[in-house]
Amino acid sequence: MIDSFKVFNGHRIGSSHVANGNPCEDFSMSYQNELVSIAVISDGHGDKNCFRSAKGAQIVCEVAVERIKNTFTCKEALESLKNSPERIISEIEKSIIHYWNVNVENDIITNPISDEELLGLDEHVVDAIKNTGRSHKVYGCTLIAAVFFDDFWFGIHIGDGKCVAIQKNGLYKQPIPWDNENCVGNRSTSICSSRAYDSFRFTYGEDVPVAVFVASDGVDESFDENGLNKFYYTLACWVKALSTDDCKNKLDEMLCQISQVGSGDDVSVSCIVDCVNEIKKPFATSQQVAEKMEELYSTLLDIEGRCSDLVERKSEVEHKVDEIEREINELEEQIRHKKEQLNERKAEHESVLKAFSSSKEQLDGIISQFEEAKDVKKRVDDYWKEIGEPITDNFTIMSYTPKKFEDVVIVQTNSENAPVSENTEKAEETPREDVKTSTKDSEKHIVVVPQVNIAESVQNMNINENKEGTIVLGELPQEQKSIDGYTKTGVLGNLFKKQK
Repeated sequence: MIDSFKVFNGHRIGSSHVANGNPCEDFSMSYQNELVSIAVISDGHGDKNCFRSAKGAQIVCEVAVERIKNTFTCKEALESLKNSPERIISEIEKSIIHYWNVNVENDIITNPISDEELLGLDEHVVDAIKNTGRSHKVYGCTLIAAVFFDDFWFGIHIGDGKCVAIQKNGLYKQPIPWDNENCVGNRSTSICSSRAYDSFRFTYGEDVPVAVFVASDGVDESFDENGLNKFYYTLACWVKALSTDDCKNKLDEMLCQISQVGSGDDVSVSCIVDCVNEIKKPFATSQQVAEKMEELYSTLLDIEGRCSDLVERKSEVEHKVDEIEREINELEEQIRHKKEQLNERKAEHESVLKAFSSSKEQLDGIISQFEEAKDVKKRVDDYWKEIGEPITDNFTIMSYTPKKFEDVVIVQTNSENAPVSENTEKAEETPREDVKTSTKDSEKHIVVVPQVNIAESVQNMNINENKEGTIVLGELPQEQKSIDGYTKTGVLGNLFKKQK
């Protein structure tokens, strides 16, 4: 047996336990003699109420190795196993449960549970420990064990974790049935349970694998199935080719890496490896490939659906983009047209301003003459009244007050294509004192104040007494007024002439 198989095991604290200051709650063992090879691991429950689960894991591994070793001390015991495998395996399970509880009770007697250990626990747990004597639950843990003989093998399992066997034909499988009801998520069956015996699962057979591996969930949760099989193949090669010390160093390093980049949990593994027969690399089974194909098919349909949705969305977005671009083009055309209209209106406005400026200048000249004429009419009427002559009354005209208009304001803008006032250009070229300017933003307002010297244009009438006492009306001098081509002779023409 020693020449045919080799056993090996290792366990390391998880990276999360190191960070939180918790102890390693995994434990592993392996054993071999001339008749039997044994590999066992146990995973303590990561629960504050199971504060001695690390000790419980150690106890169950030691008990399992001891009970299996003591059961098979001779070939007759092996024959009994082959003849009644389920009965013998059941007896081993019951024996492990019994002696685990006995050893736990002994540990409590040797190391009584202190009040400090009970701090922070659930009240019902504290009550159960103090009043019901069910202290063994704080030692709760799992167990996986694999046992090899020359031509027979079996495995037992309670709780989570996995057992992986490599067949001679290269098939990697998990031979111990999985508990799909009680070992789901964070829930797991336990050796401390009152129904622990009912929770055990097992497998057996004459087709002895070329290697078997038992490991805690900290290992199998760090890999997918393919990665886990590759890890076990590598470990099997190390066990076959390396010395015990070299293999231990490599496994310790690998377990640390698995925890750091994987589950972060404590990790433990134990194995039995055939050193004679070839161990083949992991090769996917038809079922594994079919399952992978189903995953790919499901993913393919999902991505196809998403692509179809995106194509429709793409068309909708492109249609909206085209619609918005058309609206922009229409708006730009409207803006261009409005700019043309604006420039036309500005040009029209400039023309109106010029016409108004010219008319205003004419109006100011006429108003000046009108006021002068009213003054002359009044003087003439006063003269004739004094000498008793009748006068012509035109009261409506004399009482009329001409309208006054504000001075012209010509606006020059710097906007695109805006017309520039000729008056403004002249005003800029020849600044005058009578031109007032103001600047606001980009507009420049030019206010043109026409010059009118009414005093000089009014004809003063001279009334004198000659030596003979005759009153004469002074001659009105003639003036030429020219306003944008409009000519007026005198104020009232040569209406009155000086008497000789």
